[in-house]
Amino acid sequence: MIDLTGYHLLPWPPMNKSRENLVVGKRIIKTQKYRDWKDMVALWLTGTGLSVMPAPLLLEAVLLRPDLRRVDLDNCLSGLMDAAEGLLYENDSDIWAIRVSKAIDRNSRVARLYFRVSPYVSS
Repeated sequence: MIDLTGYHLLPWPPMNKSRENLVVGKRIIKTQKYRDWKDMVALWLTGTGLSVMPAPLLLEAVLLRPDLRRVDLDNCLSGLMDAAEGLLYENDSDIWAIRVSKAIDRNSRVARLYFRVSPYVSS
């Protein structure tokens, strides 16, 4: 069992950023669905009491999936990182390390993303 003490549960399933982009010529345009999801996450983050932390930072995330379908962790995490910019850190370049894993939770019908941001301490 994964210990999720100190993690925050994103209240919506993670959005796969790469699937929610439209390519028009050489431009990448985010869909309205992705922009709405990002706005909801940002609004939720504002109400959590979390605040901007100084760099360097460590972002840890656990993606719980209901099945074995393939999913790219970086695409699921990038939506959260976009929404958290300016709320948990000034810029995503403030994140110096990322630890991310995924696991199967057959008791759930939707994917869930748990995350936490903390000061990065090099080893």
